[in-house]
Amino acid sequence: MANRIAVSTASLAKFEDKLPYGLLDTFRIMKRILERGVVDGFELLYKPEWDGDPPLSQKDMIDYTAKEVLVRLQKEHFPILSVHARKDIGVYLRSKHRSDFEKGKRLMHDSLAFTEALDAEICVFHLWDTFSTSFDLDMISNAFQETTNQFPRLIASVENIPTSLEGKTPFNLVKNFDYLTLDTRWATVYNELNNFESMTNKIVNIHLRGELGREKWFIDNLRFSFYGPLETIRKDNSSLDFYGILERIRTHWRCSRLLTMEPDGKLDSSRFDSFLRALLSLRQGESAL
Repeated sequence: MANRIAVSTASLAKFEDKLPYGLLDTFRIMKRILERGVVDGFELLYKPEWDGDPPLSQKDMIDYTAKEVLVRLQKEHFPILSVHARKDIGVYLRSKHRSDFEKGKRLMHDSLAFTEALDAEICVFHLWDTFSTSFDLDMISNAFQETTNQFPRLIASVENIPTSLEGKTPFNLVKNFDYLTLDTRWATVYNELNNFESMTNKIVNIHLRGELGREKWFIDNLRFSFYGPLETIRKDNSSLDFYGILERIRTHWRCSRLLTMEPDGKLDSSRFDSFLRALLSLRQGESAL
């Protein structure tokens, strides 16, 4: 069974030579991608701005509420295969202030309700603050379970994002959850990609991060690392081959789950055709070019 292919909406507006936060610019690019038939759908990034929160970055979507975004998406009938919940949810869940913790639970609920309203299948979560050196994972897990149980039709997956918790790695933190989103970038940085082979029954979504080259994807060492140059973390250069990782997941792991491309590097209107051909290469790997 072939993997379905999705692309994240997070940076698509850049192909309109705009900041990556423009909703209507993003919609225009989504339509152009669908016209070329290079993906099966999209992973929609849920923005804090839609909830009226102070932005984590510059924005031009201040006039759109989550409800208004939902209505627009439903009118467009975009194939949304997954929704990425707000990336700051983990910041609230690790807070020692009860009001913040409760807000984190509410944000999880709202993301799941949004996903269900779009008829998407998967909602992806960052459940901890990357930079926090102390948090109660059991309390977070219980809140997550309590909230996700209210949406039995949905698959709520936890992503292996970096952690600063002493003695722990992303794999340690995600392995006991029911459903996982595998980020190949962080799995490689932490030298944990092989560990996830034993978790293929739990993996429902695979995030592929690559630098857009000439019609294909590359892993750029300088952009790939969290703590510093990747060479200081990962010595096995064979593991840094984008298509090698993809082939391992497909052929060796026999994993046919959703593949979600997260484009990195320079993205603008002059590179849109190369972007489309690079997306096409995900169908059969580098040999498709």
